[in-house]
Amino acid sequence: MDRMLNVCVFRGVSTAPVYIAHQLGIFERLGLDVTITATRSSDELMEGLIDGTFDIVHANPDNYIAWRDRTGAPIIAWVGGSIGPIRLVGAHHISDVSQLEGQTIAVDSPRSGWVPILRRILDGAGLATDDYQLEPFGATRFVFEAVRDGEAAASMQSMPWWLRSMDLGLSMLADHRSVADRLQGSCGASVESWLADNRQIADAYLAAVVSATSWMYLPDHRHRLEELMTEILEM
Repeated sequence: MDRMLNVCVFRGVSTAPVYIAHQLGIFERLGLDVTITATRSSDELMEGLIDGTFDIVHANPDNYIAWRDRTGAPIIAWVGGSIGPIRLVGAHHISDVSQLEGQTIAVDSPRSGWVPILRRILDGAGLATDDYQLEPFGATRFVFEAVRDGEAAASMQSMPWWLRSMDLGLSMLADHRSVADRLQGSCGASVESWLADNRQIADAYLAAVVSATSWMYLPDHRHRLEELMTEILEM
């Protein structure tokens, strides 16, 4: 019998192996019945992890640190992921980070979601924390849309969203390497008690993600991968 598993992710390149494992039937072959939820925000994702709605989540590790510090929840990051790149993208009228003074910056959540990296970039440009306004819009898709639609002057974006921003002629102001060269961009996590009670399921899940990642890197799969990514990312 398949073992049920509820997984929550941010839809993007960093979580492509999870979707690929689902699309190619890798999870099923390893005895897992996986339901994937694409979250609208880190608050939704983290609250779901802590209250047991989700068994595994994939997000930026600063979310896990912030929520563990704030709630005391025993969150453990145990699945490797991407290392970026993450870029600070500005609206057409913004050509330098210093021009964000007095502006609204779209974020996932002011409590997490790359905000520590964002603040380090802004601090390096001489901006104090009260020189700008952080406005929560949710997942990267929504902060991208906020800048595109003129609701915010800038946002931190991962792939493929900053690639879409480049296509629109938006400004690439900085990326994470200027302040955190070896930033872990995304990884998977669970609460400690779930891991302790579900070791075999966790092993099978990790094996599936590794298998999907390996499949993605094989040159013969490039055309099929492009088709799947277009479907997964809905673009």
